[in-house]
Amino acid sequence: IHVISDLPTKNTDRRITLKLHYVVYPKCFGWIGKFKGTLATWYNTTARNLFLATIKPRGFFWKFAAWCVIFTTKRVRELEMYAGLNNIALAAALYLAGLKIHPRFFMATTSFTHYCMYIATYHHRDRINFGVFKRNVVFFKTIALTHLCWNYLANFVYDPVSIGMLIGGYGLSIAATSALGLDQTYFGVELGAVEPNFVSGFPYNVVPHPVRSDFI
Repeated sequence: IHVISDLPTKNTDRRITLKLHYVVYPKCFGWIGKFKGTLATWYNTTARNLFLATIKPRGFFWKFAAWCVIFTTKRVRELEMYAGLNNIALAAALYLAGLKIHPRFFMATTSFTHYCMYIATYHHRDRINFGVFKRNVVFFKTIALTHLCWNYLANFVYDPVSIGMLIGGYGLSIAATSALGLDQTYFGVELGAVEPNFVSGFPYNVVPHPVRSDFI
């Protein structure tokens, strides 16, 4: 995302910005690629015309349109940064498929997605975009934990042992993540994204492998 604003001094030379929009697709899906290319062209043309019309808006309608452009741009950017539009689309597609296939389909297909990402990424380990990887696994791990929470509360039976194990297990996990930091927790060292930070404080000075122990 970028913001263009007026500078105190006027530019004496011309500024040219080239933007390339392209669609990558297998040859066997040529018609789908052409269709997406047509949609992308229409979207870019329409969005550009709207942008030009709202640079210096006049009247209530165009001022409101300018506000909508800025608001939508920022919200979409935040969605992409913290959740990922592809992740949202995949989760929505799996949920809709589950409505037709089986009531537990969505839970089954999204409870272990982050583990598959761990395995595939750690196996590949070459030119990994660590920020995207971390965003994706946190997104699907959040969904998995939501499934656990929902099923536990939906079938809740008061049991002090169960409640104590939950508090102890997740408390230990949170403490371990806090001690390591989010980047190191999600394989930042192994993927070469951060320098190793050896932790000797709690809970590592009490439990040898707290992240694994909390699962038990």
